Amino acid sequence: MKRSGGLGESGIAEGTSYRTLTGDLQAFFSGAGDYESVQILLRLDGITVHTAPGSYSVAIRYAIEAS
Repeated sequence: MKRSGGLGESGIAEGTSYRTLTGDLQAFFSGAGDYESVQILLRLDGITVHTAPGSYSVAIRYAIEAS
């Protein structure tokens, strides 16, 4: 998972390279200010056209921490 890093996200640090998701809590990116949207990109590895539909699932939990 990574964020897009587009021009509208110029005040945000970190998160522009893909990171492996784990079961542990981890900071993804940080920044300040008001953003209408931050685009998050998800890449799935190891799935092929032969992978049966419904044989995999993805669940992502996120929290926004105000400082």
